[in-house]
Amino acid sequence: MNKKRRKSLSIRERKFIKALVAGKTPTQAMRDAGYAESTALSKQSEKVGKLAVPIQGLMERMGITDELLLQVLAEGLQATKRIYLRNWRRRKEEVSTLKNELCNAVTRTKKG
Repeated sequence: MNKKRRKSLSIRERKFIKALVAGKTPTQAMRDAGYAESTALSKQSEKVGKLAVPIQGLMERMGITDELLLQVLAEGLQATKRIYLRNWRRRKEEVSTLKNELCNAVTRTKKG
């Protein structure tokens, strides 16, 4: 039985994902990851497409499924109540924690 080994993420790809998770645009994320300016300007969509599967795998391991994302999106679209500042800060901390966990998961991804 031949098992195909999944190609591991390069250091630049990991940095790119971390920058995306931090909220940067794909072009800026590529710059921050150390790609050449010409590459950052012309290849960002290819890079996002290439990394979609590894990112999806990380999200699934963290319990972030398509269903959960759709549910949160639907809730946001149907929202009718105001969230006061103290609630917003707590929610912002939760989102920040989730971003940090995703960044750490990317960093821990081992070669092989």
